[in-house]
Amino acid sequence: MEYKLLMVDDDMKMKALPQTNYIKSIVTLEDKIDLERKSKQSVQGTLYVRFLCFGNGNLNSLYDHSYGFFRRQIVLTTKEKDKNRKDNPFLIEKLRAEKEGIFLWCLEGLKRLLKNNYEFTISEKANQNLYHAMEDGNNIISFMKADDFVKLEPATMTTSKKLYSCYCHWCDENVEKPISAKSFISYLKQSEKEYNIQYSTNILSETGKKARGFKGIYIKIRM
Repeated sequence: MEYKLLMVDDDMKMKALPQTNYIKSIVTLEDKIDLERKSKQSVQGTLYVRFLCFGNGNLNSLYDHSYGFFRRQIVLTTKEKDKNRKDNPFLIEKLRAEKEGIFLWCLEGLKRLLKNNYEFTISEKANQNLYHAMEDGNNIISFMKADDFVKLEPATMTTSKKLYSCYCHWCDENVEKPISAKSFISYLKQSEKEYNIQYSTNILSETGKKARGFKGIYIKIRM
């Protein structure tokens, strides 16, 4: 990817990423990263490359379920194939014949991007795609909307243990795979403002002892 402006992946793997730090560093271009050239000592450098990935699903992460990971993506979907359309096996030849026009089309878009201070104009459809991608990659979002399991309401509280047990029960009912308790609690801590909840170490448990948990949410089902 060094000295490249665009990397095209025409068949993105659906396997969830074990790490997302490299993608974040490249997309945000905030810091240098370790570049390893073949058979040479690695050096610190900056990559200017952007990714254009095609696939049959969304880019997901094994452990990073934060909004920061997803907001670095622009998720676009193609139109459904017209049933009357006939595939053209020589399409590449037609594109090659029009490459000058395609280049000018791209240049026109680059000028608009520069004029907009390098910010892409995101359509409502693209925003919906991103939200669906987040929901597919993080089932806690769907759990928090399940108002027959949990309720967001001021002056209520529940322990982390009970909340995670309720989440696991929801996953079992909806054939979802639960993430670890640590990742579950970490996500809710990061999303306190979004859900209007507050992490606390002084939540009373059923035994009357203080435990860790959240204010502003309670469980509606019996565990």
